Amino acid sequence: MFYGSKFLLIKSSSTPDLEADTEIETISKLIEEQYGKIVAVKEAHDNKKNYLDVGERADHDDTPSVTHIITRSIQFIEYNAARKSMIPVTTPDWIIDSVQAGKCLNFKSYNPDPKYFLKDCFVCVADNLPVGDKEVIYAGVKAFGGNYLDVLTKYSTHLIAVDLSNEKSIIASSAISGAGSQDDAIDIKIVLPHWIDHSITLGRKVDEKPYLLPDPALLKSGNSSITSQMNSSLMESGDLEKISQSKSEFLKNKTFYISSDYNLSERLSNTLDLLIEKNGGKVTKSFSSENVDVYIGKYRNGVAYVESSKSNRIIIGNLHWLYSIIVSNEWVLPVNSNLLHYPSPHIPLDGFKDLRISVTNYSGDARAYLSRLITLLGGTFTKSLTKENHYLIAAKGEGKKYLVAKDKWLDENGEPKIKIVNHLWLEECFSKWKFLDDDQQKYKYLGNQQISMESLIGSTKLDENVLKIWTGKDGEEEELKTAKKTNSDNVDDSMSEDESTQSAASSNANKPKVVEPPVSLTSRYGGRSAAKKAALKLQDNMSDLNQYQEIAKSSRKMKSYMEELERTATPTKRKPTNDDDTSDKFVTPLKKKAKAEKTPVQEVKQEVKIVKESAPRFEVIAIMTGCESEITLNRTDLSKLANVGIKVISDFSHKHAINTLIAPKILRTEKFLRSLSQVNKIVHPNYIAEVLEKIAVNETWEKADLFKAISIDDYTLDKSLSVKEINTELGYSKSSKINGLTNLTLSDKHGKLFEGLKLNLSSCLNGGVEVIAKILMDHGMTEFQTIKNNLSGNNLKKALIESSEDGKHILIAHKTKDAKLITAFKKLNLENAEVVEWDWCVKSIFKMQLESYDDYKL
Repeated sequence: MFYGSKFLLIKSSSTPDLEADTEIETISKLIEEQYGKIVAVKEAHDNKKNYLDVGERADHDDTPSVTHIITRSIQFIEYNAARKSMIPVTTPDWIIDSVQAGKCLNFKSYNPDPKYFLKDCFVCVADNLPVGDKEVIYAGVKAFGGNYLDVLTKYSTHLIAVDLSNEKSIIASSAISGAGSQDDAIDIKIVLPHWIDHSITLGRKVDEKPYLLPDPALLKSGNSSITSQMNSSLMESGDLEKISQSKSEFLKNKTFYISSDYNLSERLSNTLDLLIEKNGGKVTKSFSSENVDVYIGKYRNGVAYVESSKSNRIIIGNLHWLYSIIVSNEWVLPVNSNLLHYPSPHIPLDGFKDLRISVTNYSGDARAYLSRLITLLGGTFTKSLTKENHYLIAAKGEGKKYLVAKDKWLDENGEPKIKIVNHLWLEECFSKWKFLDDDQQKYKYLGNQQISMESLIGSTKLDENVLKIWTGKDGEEEELKTAKKTNSDNVDDSMSEDESTQSAASSNANKPKVVEPPVSLTSRYGGRSAAKKAALKLQDNMSDLNQYQEIAKSSRKMKSYMEELERTATPTKRKPTNDDDTSDKFVTPLKKKAKAEKTPVQEVKQEVKIVKESAPRFEVIAIMTGCESEITLNRTDLSKLANVGIKVISDFSHKHAINTLIAPKILRTEKFLRSLSQVNKIVHPNYIAEVLEKIAVNETWEKADLFKAISIDDYTLDKSLSVKEINTELGYSKSSKINGLTNLTLSDKHGKLFEGLKLNLSSCLNGGVEVIAKILMDHGMTEFQTIKNNLSGNNLKKALIESSEDGKHILIAHKTKDAKLITAFKKLNLENAEVVEWDWCVKSIFKMQLESYDDYKL
């Protein structure tokens, strides 16, 4: 089990000598029985020799490099170096339990550092939370010692959800209630996202009980923010004192700006604000290069990023970096830290396109780190090694993967088909943002008994000269010369080190997909749902491929389209914009002269003036959503589709006019609802699968011939699902004779449904006001006002806006979270007022007509 591993054993000064000696003797025996090597046994306070200091080990020193540290204390000289080098630090219990289990267990659960208070948590997030929230929740879980997997397994301890109506909650509830005997018991706690928020803010794992669905006591208090609960009975005694005592001046005198490219909900945004303030910092919602000290962003683009890059004063990092310095309480500049602690390029490196890369002899955080680098560079990380792989990243010259790649899978010249390099090649490709020559000797060195390549991981830093290429026009001008655009919503399936914690089906999850024809749908689109999600996100990250369909088939539509082209600005005269800036519209005013409260509406209205592509190159301009369980695409697929007139984009944006929505069923996601403001057709993903099958057999299809061979009308959603099923989802009665899908797609109210309406939106709406407002603005809403749920009386009355000229006030609220707000709204006794749930908006969109308020009143 421990073959090739080299252990440093540290005796804790807090453990009695006799007890410590007995424990060391026990684990030493177990390590040696499992073919591990013990480098040394030392006292925690012994600083004579640092076993992780490479400089101390000259060539004549025959001390082997350390791969694992076993200790019950973190007060030893090697600890900081171990953390930075991602060397696993565990208690002796990890050795004992792993031997008993017959496999290496998860390292993180045995970390002795009390700062990693989520180490016993294995978290999954429900799919109906905003994508930005999901990614940041997973980052927080990982930063504070936990593990995550974006699919439920028997190892999951917590499911983060806002309700029980989503698929994962249903599965988890069923698993809990279906456990028969004590041996079969499954203890998955389904908790509100506030549980993670409050745990991270308090710096400890809080009791889950007030957060448990379906009836969380937290929401009954009327306000779920942590500040409003400090004196609440929900908080354990002494929590207020703990919060006060735990406040630090670590970030004193530093003003933070968090970029909206994270697409966070208001709840999670407030949590991060509080975390920064708790550590002495300040947060500003508007960017100014004079007032901001630290810029936190996800990608290397956008006006704020470019201005920050050009400033010698502003520090640039991402949320992973922010979490890491708060955990360590140590200030390290992002460029001098981990490569992943700085905003990443959102356009992958062209040289990594379609590369399949596996990893061997790296474990724990090191393995997760390399997996993430591979993904960001544009390659595909494969857990298993097959002949389809292009590279194997190896820490040393041993192990099954290494021996097979080196000695068995050879080409006609007897050379390995799979290139074997160490992690330095990957790190330097990322740092230089260039596909480097892998034949350099330093990339082929796999260490020796004294130096382990795994112990050197993380030593590569970002090249600050290279970073300057992102300070061009909109931060992308130079990047576009060497790479292709990719979607921004990637959430890794797993950063878990222990492969035994994957779901049973996950053994095939990362196997490379065959892209050369002929290819079968089963092999191409098979695999578990979560892996497909990651693959789809990767595809989403790829490039916008969008525009125009059906129009060419109708002279009336073509005439209308050409007239619209003449009315709109041409692309050559249009001022360049940045895709990610569209997510800022409800947060940061980009025009300083505009009135602050008007800016979101003005910006969205301006954005809605779609600039069409001047040449009708594409028959189908589509957006995909919810298709991860049906089909996954890679960049080659997208390119092939584009060549035959089908453009698939990753995210909804007014920079592109779409005409087709690809989905397996009626959904309520942001992408689905926003797309309904434009599309005239909703088709099943089988359409894309069939097109790719045709291309796989014959790549020389002419566009016209292919569209004749495969009619998109044969794949509309009502051809794959029953009209009755679709009508039910759209909100029609069972007896309705209407084809709801046809009514929806052929309506003339696309983009104009809520025209003239001014709506009041509760801050507690699921998904956040920003997302809700974007959806409604896309469908014509004139103006909106965010209403905090703690308002009442005159304060509430002053905050409300009238929805139309007749003085009507419409409030969109959450049935349970806004109980107090709803009561306060009704107490105003406004003559012409309605408070309705979000479903009124959704069903109105689905039917493309404003529904009666009566069925949706709160």
